[in-house]
Amino acid sequence: MFLLWFYFSTQFRRVLTAELVPDKQVFVHSHLNLRQKIKAQDEVRIINSCFKLFTFTFLWDYQSRPDQAVLYLVHTRCLLGDQLRYRRVLFDWNIYLEPIVITTSKIHNAPRQQKIRKNAPFDLSAITLASPYFSQLLAHAVGQIRELPDFSDDAKIAVMSDFGGEHKGAHFNTYSFLILAYNKVGPFMEQVKELRRKYDLLEPYSEFAFKDLKFGPRLRALPEFLHLVDNFIHGAVITIAIEKTIDTVFGVSKRETYPIIEEQLAVMGLGKWKGADAEKVLRVCHSIAIFVALTTRENQRLLWYCDNDAINENGKERGFKHTQKIFLQTLGMYSSHKFDLIGVGKSFEDKSHLDDLLSIPDFAAGVIQDLLQAHKTGDDNVSGDEGKKALMRWIGTQGKFLSKITVQINRLANGELGSQVVSIERTASDLLGDTA
Repeated sequence: MFLLWFYFSTQFRRVLTAELVPDKQVFVHSHLNLRQKIKAQDEVRIINSCFKLFTFTFLWDYQSRPDQAVLYLVHTRCLLGDQLRYRRVLFDWNIYLEPIVITTSKIHNAPRQQKIRKNAPFDLSAITLASPYFSQLLAHAVGQIRELPDFSDDAKIAVMSDFGGEHKGAHFNTYSFLILAYNKVGPFMEQVKELRRKYDLLEPYSEFAFKDLKFGPRLRALPEFLHLVDNFIHGAVITIAIEKTIDTVFGVSKRETYPIIEEQLAVMGLGKWKGADAEKVLRVCHSIAIFVALTTRENQRLLWYCDNDAINENGKERGFKHTQKIFLQTLGMYSSHKFDLIGVGKSFEDKSHLDDLLSIPDFAAGVIQDLLQAHKTGDDNVSGDEGKKALMRWIGTQGKFLSKITVQINRLANGELGSQVVSIERTASDLLGDTA
């Protein structure tokens, strides 16, 4: 039986870190903060699971390392990469002036290891020869992926989406999705808020965007923002890049395929769509649905939050509600488990942390289009300004908790379509002239 000794004081706030080593001794380290005293109205914020022992509450956070847990009583710092400031009052300190002995056996259901990624192979049984051609292409690429995020301990999953390559001269359409454990987003929100305050980007809320990287304060803040993304978000940035010469991934040609999908959507009560928009909404919904099915489990809550785009605008014959229905129908094709709740939303006029999350797939969609185009055309002069260079290095480096996956779909020499996972790390390094 392990023993944890806690020495309490009415004068000092104390943070205790418990390093859990399976089948071995529990080591406890104490850190004193002498400058701050406990205040009666300090904010209470729960990071992970809370366990009521005796007459007060303990909070456990498994974010620092897979083999390390941080136990907070009334704490001011979170050991998750950079230091964060949190304030909590969990009990009256005046009661506990003597050391208290607590055994770890009284802590129920406390996980010993943080789950970050899960290894291949992944269950693709829902995709068969009867599935859409696009699904089969994605399944072939998924078979090359070694790791995906492990969300099995998470209650809320969010998907942020944005797209690139729609400008004149682009060689690829890119569809980028950030899939993340949304119940862990609090530390990221707090850190970005401090970053925005530091660079005077909070009021008004200045949005990070790939098309506008030259604004001084945002450009100076960009490297720190990308560092926060890699170290405070648990999930994956997944980009599907499709050559623009490919009109459809659901049939042989757009002339044959577009009328069919237009009719099918209309008959199913999913709105009246024009061919190109119908193709796009199906590409997006199938892509998200497949990766959501591979990374989620029973009874989780799911949010898809997207930027304003042609596929979710409201018109006379179709609207955002039809996009939502298409997504739900598509998700049902690949996911055998049920969700506790599914929500779909798009960017609000009032900006918030959700738009900071949307900036991540926006960055990915833009920079991956540029990188793949440069690789295809042989143009190595695409690094551009410092903002784009920072994004290239970011997309070419795996994050501590954030994976980055790029799937490319191109036309083969025999006229058929092929799919593969591409090494953005190598492409970005070559174009920037970085050496390993």
